[in-house]
Amino acid sequence: MKKHLLLIFSFYLSLQITAQNIANGDYENWIPAGGGAYEEPEFWKTTDTLDATSVTKETVTVGSGVAAAKLTTFGKIVPPITVPIPIPAAISNGDIVVNGISFSVIGGKPTGTKWNTFKCLYQYAPVGTDTAWVDIKLFKRNAGTGKRDTVAYAFQKIGKTSTGWDTLSLNLIYVNPNLDPDSSLIFITSSPIVFNAPKIGTILRLDDLKFEGVVGEAPINLSDQVQVMPNPARDWIKFTGIRTPFNHAEISIADLLGRQVKHLTLNAPTDLIDVADLENGWYTLHLQFGNAIVNKKIQLLR
Repeated sequence: MKKHLLLIFSFYLSLQITAQNIANGDYENWIPAGGGAYEEPEFWKTTDTLDATSVTKETVTVGSGVAAAKLTTFGKIVPPITVPIPIPAAISNGDIVVNGISFSVIGGKPTGTKWNTFKCLYQYAPVGTDTAWVDIKLFKRNAGTGKRDTVAYAFQKIGKTSTGWDTLSLNLIYVNPNLDPDSSLIFITSSPIVFNAPKIGTILRLDDLKFEGVVGEAPINLSDQVQVMPNPARDWIKFTGIRTPFNHAEISIADLLGRQVKHLTLNAPTDLIDVADLENGWYTLHLQFGNAIVNKKIQLLR
């Protein structure tokens, strides 16, 4: 009986650890900060040092549990300017460094897992054409340079109004797939970090942040997100829609019989691909970089 209870407890603990791979990612726990002037989610930092109401505990409209985080773009008067300067609210599992009315983010939290996907629940009420920014990075400390190398990256802008709780799912693209990360940095803002671009009053609610999946289980297929231009093509093609930089990608082009007719490498997503040596017709293009793949059909027509 004790053995069975131990197994049940171990299984439960394993599920809890998996579900909590982002510390306090459900924003259930809040602690006093700023000398008691405001509260912040435990293990998270915010822009409340600039405005104590920029990130607050939401208990009425939540995605799960009993609390969520509410980010509100605010205005701040900086003499001699007499009108409020719009500033995005921000939340991060790293440290937010404030310099005047601007801020940056450093640090992060430990992780040794090569995650596939970042997910969260969100509600967005933008003012005008405002957009929220979601920036996710996995890092590895470089012993040689003393700096951190980016292992994986995901970035998304949110601009559409969401009155219900929607799910944001971002595939992490591995720019250094041979490195194992040692930290994660999550940085989310209610508006762009661009001078005068934020709209005062924009609200972003966040809940249930988590990582899912582990690299090696299956490649991430980005075929629906990436396009080949022009198509039909004459002498060259290029990719559009790849939001993550890379310094090495493998490309193979096959004819309709499946025979490889061209193989090359790309050093950047913006590189042009020379297809002038191929005959007119239809071809299948396969691109792979990091843990991402893209499959596209192209037509050469001259």
